Amino acid sequence: MSVKQPDVIDFVARDPNTGDALLVMVEVRDWNSSPIATQQLDAKLAAYSEFILSGALARQFPEAANRPVRIQLDHFCPITEAAGTKLREWAGKLSGIPVSVWSHRRYWNPLLKFLCTIAAKFGGSRPGPVRWLPESNSKLVLLTSAQFAAEFCDALRLAVPDHRVQIVKDLEIRVVDPTGRGSGGFLDNA
Repeated sequence: MSVKQPDVIDFVARDPNTGDALLVMVEVRDWNSSPIATQQLDAKLAAYSEFILSGALARQFPEAANRPVRIQLDHFCPITEAAGTKLREWAGKLSGIPVSVWSHRRYWNPLLKFLCTIAAKFGGSRPGPVRWLPESNSKLVLLTSAQFAAEFCDALRLAVPDHRVQIVKDLEIRVVDPTGRGSGGFLDNA
């Protein structure tokens, strides 16, 4: 799999050290050799976010439902400024859920892998995953379905204060007018 296939979740696993639910995407291309790689990374991050926010992760992997979630990009070439910007942007968007965004540089060359292992044994640091943090001015934060439903109902209550607005379940609401007549609605396409 690769970043150029945004409709595919590459790997889902549990981090043995932290217990986090780990959603991994892989990029084997050189970021500079593929002009659309950053756009594809953006699309892949959007798909992974939708997989989490829609509840598909929890439905398909129930053991991940109550664990912290980490999206990780495994890559073989250095991250470009544009790819780094996308990773920080998504770290900001997902910070309200919370889902963390990481990258991990991998190496094809067995000699380079061996040298990194030796350096780590003699006190050097072994290259590991890097957590991307949002820009300090990041304003766009994605909401879970429960958060969205709550905000929608709050806004609706302000718009029609004489109506009773309730969340029935996840993305389903019920509105009762002052005469007691009720109607329902779904927010999954809002």
